[in-house]
Amino acid sequence: MKIKSIIGFIFSLIAVFGINFIPLEMWLNRNFSGGYAMIIYALENVFAIIFAVIFVLLFAPKSERSEKLRTRWEILQIYLVIAVGLSVVSGIFIACFLLLILKVNIEFYAIQTAMIWILGFQVIEFFGDILMLRPFSLKKAEFFLTRSLGRVFLLFLAVFIGIFLAAYADKWFVIPFIALKTIADISEQIQLFTGKEKHQSNSFFSSKPKVSH
Repeated sequence: MKIKSIIGFIFSLIAVFGINFIPLEMWLNRNFSGGYAMIIYALENVFAIIFAVIFVLLFAPKSERSEKLRTRWEILQIYLVIAVGLSVVSGIFIACFLLLILKVNIEFYAIQTAMIWILGFQVIEFFGDILMLRPFSLKKAEFFLTRSLGRVFLLFLAVFIGIFLAAYADKWFVIPFIALKTIADISEQIQLFTGKEKHQSNSFFSSKPKVSH
């Protein structure tokens, strides 16, 4: 195991704990509702998608031949369709539920401050991924983006279940969800660190028909 991979893994874990501590701190010490956690995680998800795409564009090869010719753009197309689609639906639902139904008076300054910290931790995670994952093949890119989609699906599920719990059972929702999110993020980093993409197929990406140019 290379030292740089271990250092990258440590950076990524620091980022995971930092990102998930921010909504917990807001809920414990500043009495923000669970709805704020959903907003923060939704915005974190958007930034994570952007960072994932940038990472693949910078470090994955343009094309690679195994059983068939695959290209970086084909992989990103599938990822963006799923990730952006689910994120848009989640964002619309959160906005409508909080603003139109619950009529929450959102403190945008608090959201802005939280997102600055989260963006900083995501930059740390980005550099951790550079140390941990390079050299970066298309097979590894598929695995990396599949893990990112897992985060998107988790948020999507949490929005449709958690937003109602945040409205009616705020005390029983926030801490369990943050704990679940933290565990899922740590699991993602462990899978990337141990290189389990060697033993798994990537159903999201392997079935895509070849795009003609």
